[in-house]
Amino acid sequence: MKNLIAPLFTLMALLCFCQLHSTELEKLKLESYPNPTSRTFSVDLPQIQTAERLEVIGYNGQPVLFEVNQSRTIEIDLLHFPPGLYLYHISTAEGKLLTGKVLKL
Repeated sequence: MKNLIAPLFTLMALLCFCQLHSTELEKLKLESYPNPTSRTFSVDLPQIQTAERLEVIGYNGQPVLFEVNQSRTIEIDLLHFPPGLYLYHISTAEGKLLTGKVLKL
């Protein structure tokens, strides 16, 4: 039980952080598909945004993937990761932090 507390606390802190930033930033709609997925999914950024950095966070609150990407459509491959809920953070060249979640089957 003690081993589960730290990752759970980390995930809760990340979720609170995401909610805080989503209310402070402009509401920008992310299109992610397919969701749920068994392998890859894509994220389309709003027209005025260009991705600069992508981070995917696993169910335990630990980063599992980090990419530098400069495009408006990002494809993420989760083939080698176990099923579960993943959060993703996209930092844009315009200084925004966009967040989303995807379910891997």
